[in-house]
Amino acid sequence: MNWRFHTETKAPWAKVLRLKYCNHQRLSSRNVSRLPSSRIWKGLKHGEDIFEKGIRWLPGSESKLDFWEESWSTLGPLRKIIHGPLSRQASELKFKDVVDCAGIWNWNILQMTLPSEIISELKATPIPLTTRMNDRLAWKYSPRGEFDLKSAYLLTTASRGDVPFMGNWIWKLKTMSRIQTFVWKCMHYSIGVNQCLMSRGVNVETNCPRCHREPESIFHALRDCPVSKRIWQ
Repeated sequence: MNWRFHTETKAPWAKVLRLKYCNHQRLSSRNVSRLPSSRIWKGLKHGEDIFEKGIRWLPGSESKLDFWEESWSTLGPLRKIIHGPLSRQASELKFKDVVDCAGIWNWNILQMTLPSEIISELKATPIPLTTRMNDRLAWKYSPRGEFDLKSAYLLTTASRGDVPFMGNWIWKLKTMSRIQTFVWKCMHYSIGVNQCLMSRGVNVETNCPRCHREPESIFHALRDCPVSKRIWQ
């Protein structure tokens, strides 16, 4: 996890998390996942796979990136898509060994022939070699390379095979923000009614605690329950 704090090494939040969760004693544990941790760290770990899919390195003028193992192109780490053994010399190649400061590719140094579609994709990858900067992280799905929550959300739903969220109209309503948030939670089945709680593994009775007639779904609690109907009327 250390490389995730690369761009904000001196930030207080990065120092705290790194010292607390990336120390030798914790990392050498046989079962790190069962050790106690904060909600922030659990959230970072939960989103780790999506974050890895969405980020890539922007090489600097004196890049130290590994050509095969680092994610510097839109294809991700090349070693994951190239099968077969590599020679010792080829496996130790750095990014700057293959591409010079003028943006000229030295394919012969790879000692193997890459598929034409991969070569075309690599050539189309923006490489800011002329800038005097260190290697830095960028978000693939943002024109400026800055993290974008919307694209991260779409990447998450796509990776899980979820049905695209059809409630974008909520944020266009001319009403109070807390009402928009409540409707958004309803469409995500995140309201604490008994039916939603049971679907999340909570041991509760599904029947409505007010009318005791039907399961307490969101629609029942807000609209169909006789108690709710009297309130609306």
